[in-house]
Amino acid sequence: MINEGKLPLEDEERYDIRRFLDRSQIDESRYQQLRDDGISHHQAMKVIHQEMGTEGIDLPPKPVPLVMLVRRLVSALLSPVLAAGIRDNKW
Repeated sequence: MINEGKLPLEDEERYDIRRFLDRSQIDESRYQQLRDDGISHHQAMKVIHQEMGTEGIDLPPKPVPLVMLVRRLVSALLSPVLAAGIRDNKW
């Protein structure tokens, strides 16, 4: 559907699951100072990103509404079938 243009992409940029590993923008001395003060890694990174005015971890894109609609439709269609199978011990 995407190749046919029927499901336009919200973000043309390719998503890289390893993007959160890039520390090129992190102030390593500030990070070490926070860690030396006993702050956990995640909390230290949160503080640094707040100070920098950035969001931190780049989360994967949200599912498009069409995908969510199809999931709900399939779930609704399968629920009675699955429920009947469970009742009759046919699963």
